[in-house]
Amino acid sequence: MSYQLNFFKGKYQKLTLVLALLLVLVYLFRDILWNELWVWSVILLVMMALAFIITIVTGLIRKEKGMIPILILVLISVAIDEAINIEVFKSVKVLEAVLDDDRSAIQLVLRSDNTFEININTLFSSDEFKGRYKLLGEQIIFLDKPCDSGFVPDTVSIIRDKIILHFDNSGEPIVDFATYFDIKLNHFKGRR
Repeated sequence: MSYQLNFFKGKYQKLTLVLALLLVLVYLFRDILWNELWVWSVILLVMMALAFIITIVTGLIRKEKGMIPILILVLISVAIDEAINIEVFKSVKVLEAVLDDDRSAIQLVLRSDNTFEININTLFSSDEFKGRYKLLGEQIIFLDKPCDSGFVPDTVSIIRDKIILHFDNSGEPIVDFATYFDIKLNHFKGRR
């Protein structure tokens, strides 16, 4: 007697497996797709999810047993991706600041393990930069490049509730519109 596991013999199982793979790939690379395709990436993700759900439901109605493992694998893939990115597994935030202008927002997060995250969100794109920093008095020195554009310099200064990016010729901080970060959370205050 020979037993053979052949979960994927039904036509909906094969189609569902292909759609599951495509859905997981689109989901995992959604940030890259957003930067390249913008709103089309959301439409692509929704279409893939709908096609996957329709084939899963159709396969379950037809009592094809291979549907359940495929569904479980997709759910586990999404859960693992989401679990990796939640705050619980990251170092504690010690400073959080935001720079808003008319068309974009830059969010800065410093963590207790001396790592930083800078998220730049514009109408058509989103970029994230990560690296290491060190604190020297009232200055934050980014050891890794904080962004591609050079808008955020390698060294910035904390002055009261602001992170100043630039100073004028007389050494006064430049606090014109969209030239500094507003500090929302600062646990460095009591340490100096």
